[in-house]
Amino acid sequence: MTTTISHPDNVPPVAFTRGRAGLGPRLEPLTEPELTDRQWAGLVDASRAKSPYFMLLARDPEVLEARTKADKDIFYNPNGGLPRAERELSATATSRHNGCIFCASVHSRFASTHSKRRDDVQRLLDDGFGR
Repeated sequence: MTTTISHPDNVPPVAFTRGRAGLGPRLEPLTEPELTDRQWAGLVDASRAKSPYFMLLARDPEVLEARTKADKDIFYNPNGGLPRAERELSATATSRHNGCIFCASVHSRFASTHSKRRDDVQRLLDDGFGR
């Protein structure tokens, strides 16, 4: 049986933010010694084993691998497509529209960094895109 965990000291954000959302997993992330060969392969990059987020996702290595490869292609593939700043801005807008505070916080930080347009990214988080 899998036990869920709580984060009683965590105060999740109630508004969109470029700051870290600070959400915690409900299941315990795996540890490096627990990973099977298939889970290591699912991480795609061994350095992701340092991230509790990816170690939680490693519980389903097939999905993690597909998600990671898609993510790397969307955000890091230099062949054609939009520059990284616009890719992150698009992901921020999508997350804002979908209501995902966690994803919006991650992508808005990257959009701000790559575009150097912090105020515009913040305006998107604050106002959405219907105004």
